Amino acid sequence: MYDASVLREALDLVVADLHRTVSHPPPGLRFVATTKPHHAYLARDDPDRLFSDSGGVNAAADRPVVELRVAHEVCDALASGRFGEPESWPVCPIHRTAVRARIEDDVVMWVCRGRGNLHYLGRLGALPAP
Repeated sequence: MYDASVLREALDLVVADLHRTVSHPPPGLRFVATTKPHHAYLARDDPDRLFSDSGGVNAAADRPVVELRVAHEVCDALASGRFGEPESWPVCPIHRTAVRARIEDDVVMWVCRGRGNLHYLGRLGALPAP
């Protein structure tokens, strides 16, 4: 079994970034455990309507990996339109391109690769408002 609090805390960080950077973040995001051991999928209001396109999250992984997977799941779900209109999130305020999360020294950072320039926008949970 895995520690569900790590999954919840990771989602809280992503949701904090959503609330700071978009005008209408999707409400009620949560993870639902599956029959696959240690695995969870992103859901919104209806637990039977899971977002599984990106493979879900292995919640038994190390904390940075769980945080990274949660960030990717939310980004992919928003881009797919699974929980509303398709939306690329987050977006670099300088280059207006999509930003991705990546692990740097065991810390999950939001990173832009716009115009071939790699630059960091902030830690997961501390993405600045545009």
